[in-house]
Amino acid sequence: MKLKYAQALAKTAQESDLELELREEYSGRSMYGNTTAAVVGSNSTLLECVAIVAREIDEEDYDDFLKEISRIRRDSMGKYDEIFY
Repeated sequence: MKLKYAQALAKTAQESDLELELREEYSGRSMYGNTTAAVVGSNSTLLECVAIVAREIDEEDYDDFLKEISRIRRDSMGKYDEIFY
């Protein structure tokens, strides 16, 4: 995920009293050392933040944001949280 979108999701979560943690350099499964931005939290929190960001994002970034979100991958981080990248 692009860093600017991960930052926007994390900022939105913070402003909405939701828990979504930013990871600026995450290396997921089959990434072989490459890194990307990511956020850690629950699926429902991510969806809520995506809806808010999509509503508030600049028009010029809207299509790019939706494309990024449509390609999002996730890994389990334990019992409740997942990492989305």
